[in-house]
Amino acid sequence: MNWVFDDAQTLLTMTACPHTIHGEQTQLLAGRFPMANLFHYFKNNWWNRADHDWRAWGLNERPQRYAYNIGTWNDPGYWTGWPGNEHGYENFMLYVPDMVLSDARDGGALLVIDNLNEGFYDTKLYQFLHETCYQFDLPPNAICLMTGNELDGRGYDEWCNQQGIRQRMHVIGMPHLMYMQQLNLRNSNMPSWEDHLVAKQLRADVCTFNCLNRMNRNPRELFVIKLIERDLHVDNMVSHNQLAYHAWIHHGVPQTVIDKASAVLPLIVDDADFGNNKAMHINTDIYLRSWATMVNETHAFDESHNLFISEKIWKPVFALSPFMVWGHAGTLDLMHRWGYETWPDLWDESYDTMPDMLRMETLLDNLQALRFVRDKRAWWLQAKERCLHNQQHFMKQDWFNSPYHQQFMAAYNGLNS
Repeated sequence: MNWVFDDAQTLLTMTACPHTIHGEQTQLLAGRFPMANLFHYFKNNWWNRADHDWRAWGLNERPQRYAYNIGTWNDPGYWTGWPGNEHGYENFMLYVPDMVLSDARDGGALLVIDNLNEGFYDTKLYQFLHETCYQFDLPPNAICLMTGNELDGRGYDEWCNQQGIRQRMHVIGMPHLMYMQQLNLRNSNMPSWEDHLVAKQLRADVCTFNCLNRMNRNPRELFVIKLIERDLHVDNMVSHNQLAYHAWIHHGVPQTVIDKASAVLPLIVDDADFGNNKAMHINTDIYLRSWATMVNETHAFDESHNLFISEKIWKPVFALSPFMVWGHAGTLDLMHRWGYETWPDLWDESYDTMPDMLRMETLLDNLQALRFVRDKRAWWLQAKERCLHNQQHFMKQDWFNSPYHQQFMAAYNGLNS
């Protein structure tokens, strides 16, 4: 696998962009184009694959076939430079070196747009990228768009069919944050079932569930408002900052409920600094002190062709906690297809196929029902084998042995040799 960089020593690309500033050790300080996530998979080979090989080249020594990675930051409205963007940015393709564009036109270079930290479905992005291909005289199959939205490829194919587009980009949606969280959690102490048994036997402060929310997101806010409306936050570990969205009354939430939530928030579990994103931090003690986890995902409202699973869900998997998810419909089904197991015998998991508002109410009903489980220890012990299976299965995940790697290599190997 060959990768070409503007500077093969620092492994940086898109260095012509004036909006990107790197510090020591190439740390991104500001701007549009960090080092791409996918390249770290090859560079670091976290899975210690003996059959894995790669090489970095500079622009002046580039081979006949290679990938040029374009790491992105934030949503497409930020990094693309599409017309009318609020930042006044130019089209990102202007910062791809001319010689790389020439190679891409000739079928020798794959432009890898790495938006793996995010999960959006936006046909405006597809339209813009195809218009960019036309503007820069690029064949669409010279672009490989990688995102964290599992359904992006399906959505793109549907859009192309509707538009009558035959020449297509490679669009790959994959669970990047599963792999990254696995890597991160290898550095943490992995809880055992015995750790749970001891904690839940000796401690008097074990609560029914935990629900951790650091960064404000509209679906998270609504879910926490509903938790507070039912007093489900009482005697449970629920964290959330003050409300950031101030128009819930226009979405059918009574003012009295909004006022109640506003009076209760913020709720703090272990850290009052809500401005510090602790996506890659875990406090395992929270899971030892609770019988279950309520995962409040980044996205939860119904969206066409969008199924995004963030890093949040992998923490209870790692910590041996049975969980429910307020996320996109089909989240549990996708996890089952990945080989994980869940708990339809412990609560109603039909929520996974319901429309968003009904899905939310069913989850709240599930949490309400847990209050009335008298012998929570006996109830929780039923989850043991599946919790252990999920933890072990999670820690064995290997990107180089996944269909996502196969899709990427098919795009790369399809280049002219």
